[in-house]
Amino acid sequence: MVYKSCLLGAVSLWVLLMLGCAVPQSGEGSASGVSGSAAPTFRDLTFGQAPTSDMMLVLNSDMPCYTRLNDDMTVGSGRLSGLEYCFYNQQLMAVFIRTVGMENSLSLLEALQAKYGTGTQSNPYLPNYMWGAELPLLSHSPLLISYERNTATGNAQAILQSKAIAAEENAARTNAASSAASNF
Repeated sequence: MVYKSCLLGAVSLWVLLMLGCAVPQSGEGSASGVSGSAAPTFRDLTFGQAPTSDMMLVLNSDMPCYTRLNDDMTVGSGRLSGLEYCFYNQQLMAVFIRTVGMENSLSLLEALQAKYGTGTQSNPYLPNYMWGAELPLLSHSPLLISYERNTATGNAQAILQSKAIAAEENAARTNAASSAASNF
C-alpha cells in the first residue's frame, strides 16, 4: 500500500503549498459544509480522534489504516465498496471512500455535493472534484476533500483529509528529511 501513503503525502504536500505552510487554527469560521468551531466529522468519527475498539487494522505502516465491519455501506441509492480510516500519531487524518460502478460513484458524488457544495472541477471533461482548496483558499475549511472517478470503469475514490493533521505529518516528514540531509 505504498500507493496510499504516497497519495496522502502528495495530497498533504499540495495542501501545504496551497496554505503557504500555515497550519489552520482550530475554531476558524466555517466553509464547505463544516460549521462553527466543532472539529470536522465523518459519520460518528471526529478527525483527530484515536482509533476505536471496533476498528480492524488493514495496513500497518507509518500511517496505519483501519476498517470497521459494522460500517453502513450505503450512500444515497448507491453502495460503497470500501471505507478506510487512516491515522497519523493516533489521530484520524483521512477517510478513503471507494465505489465500484457508475451508479454507486454518482451516488457518492451527489452526497458529497449535497454536504459540501458543488466543488471545483479543474477540467470540465474529467469527473474529478475538490473541496476546501478553492482559490482564494478557504483556509478556515478544516478538510480537503477530493473525488476522482475512472471514466473507463466508473469506479471512484473520495478522500476526506484533515488539513491540520496533514500539516503536522508534513512538518514531521520535512524535519526527518532535514535531519537525514545533515547526516550526508
